[in-house]
Amino acid sequence: MAEGPKPEETSASFYRFRVGVDPERTAELSVEEYHPQESSYQLTNLNNDQVVFLSQQGRMTPAMQLVSTASSIKRTR
Repeated sequence: MAEGPKPEETSASFYRFRVGVDPERTAELSVEEYHPQESSYQLTNLNNDQVVFLSQQGRMTPAMQLVSTASSIKRTR
């Protein structure tokens, strides 16, 4: 969950919020959700085209680029 009201209870599948509402009235509770996106790659299982694609997308760390370069040099020998 993002910033905002904190749930009164949580379970594996749900967040439960408590909202005080007067009789014969309605209330609205706005909750913002987010879904973090995270991917991990292992250079050992990527082919050259995939490595080039990740590099072009700017998704490779300097350490990954170093390993990729060393790996490509090793394959050309």
